[in-house]
Amino acid sequence: MVSVQWTIVTYFLYIEMVIVFLLCLPISAHGLKSVMESFVIIELRKVGKLVFYSFIAVLIILFGDAVRVTFLSKESAAGTLDNELSTSKDLYKAERNCFISGFSLFLSNAGDQSTC
Repeated sequence: MVSVQWTIVTYFLYIEMVIVFLLCLPISAHGLKSVMESFVIIELRKVGKLVFYSFIAVLIILFGDAVRVTFLSKESAAGTLDNELSTSKDLYKAERNCFISGFSLFLSNAGDQSTC
């Protein structure tokens, strides 16, 4: 079962991918200006930076946790077949979590650089 923290990270990754896709769409300068000057966007900017950097800090912690679990799973001793299957399952989950959080960090860094 996937834990709540990794479900949130996965949804954050999906949101980032949608935002990157929307940024790739051709939008006229007038249309973009009217969207950016809307009341909702102005209010989101006030809180957005704090939320963004807080979530980046959480992603860094989760990425470190995923790397730690990956190394722990690789070091576990081989034993019975059930023990090896359990270790392989844990290693798969740890590597998956590492890739998800790493790619989310990569996209967030790219998004942060594009807004400068």
